[in-house]
Amino acid sequence: DAGQAVRLLISLYKAHADDDVVIVGLGGHWADRALLCEVDVPVIVRNEDVDQGRLARRIPTAYVTRAEGPEGWSEAILGSVCEGT
Repeated sequence: DAGQAVRLLISLYKAHADDDVVIVGLGGHWADRALLCEVDVPVIVRNEDVDQGRLARRIPTAYVTRAEGPEGWSEAILGSVCEGT
């Protein structure tokens, strides 16, 4: 399952990393819940076409982007919404 796969990848990465790492996961659909539950920083990328309420309730610590789609991904990674691009 996705949760096992993410746990394996994280353990392999951390085993070979020299420094402490923070794992960020981005998703926007209910199917992404296993990934988001396993990471240090879960991010729900807003999508008005999807009811994300259940996902947000399942992962209450998740950051929910203000922007949708690619702008939401940029917001999650860069920390701000890039307007006009």
